[in-house]
Amino acid sequence: MSGDLRALVLAAVIGVAAAAGSVSDWQCPVCGMTFNASSYDSHPHVVFVGRQTIAIGGEGCAAKFNKDPSKYLSDTAVAPRPSRAGQKLTCPVSGEHFVAPADEKAFFIQFNHGQAIYTCCKMCVGQMKANLTKFIKALPDARLLPEPLYF
Repeated sequence: MSGDLRALVLAAVIGVAAAAGSVSDWQCPVCGMTFNASSYDSHPHVVFVGRQTIAIGGEGCAAKFNKDPSKYLSDTAVAPRPSRAGQKLTCPVSGEHFVAPADEKAFFIQFNHGQAIYTCCKMCVGQMKANLTKFIKALPDARLLPEPLYF
């Protein structure tokens, strides 16, 4: 393989990897800090009716979120991070099971900095926004979170 072709292939691979990383990373809806996708499961979660979740950055953010979850809803829609497109989900409002469509065709409520909870239709989005706490099954218990490790 020639040097130019190698450089082109390497640039393409790096570009794809960078794009994949930026799409799958997530941000805390409270503080806005960006986290690697691989850390999503190790952070505290808000669990919604139907088992969809959003992750919270840590203990302090969980305590703030728990006081007023609606405060962290976003007024502007951006591509959800992480995306749930193609996943089998349950609408927190209607209980309907559905496969999430491509994000540009999906119905969802969105939190600050991109995390989203998908619904089956526009009507359910409105109902969920109007009474968010009704559809939260479990808030993260900040007292039960592991202590941070300092090195």
